[in-house]
Amino acid sequence: MILKLSEDRDGRVMIRNSIIGTTISIGSYLFDSDAPRKVAHWEEIIRELVRLQYIELVTSQKGTKIYKISQKGYEYADSLKIGKR
Repeated sequence: MILKLSEDRDGRVMIRNSIIGTTISIGSYLFDSDAPRKVAHWEEIIRELVRLQYIELVTSQKGTKIYKISQKGYEYADSLKIGKR
């Protein structure tokens, strides 16, 4: 997820909760699922990215939260890309 964020033009992830379920998106890429277990998995990843200060909350209103990648997050993503070479 952090690699997707670092490559996204806006570097933002949106979580939208509604009656039909939860949708997590980065740009046009959707991390969505009807399975509660999968949604819980993605939500846990976001909590961990916040804890590590790789992303930060920008806004939260009416069932929608928007986070953006931090400088620390970009640096971590870059280190992952270097490790893949």
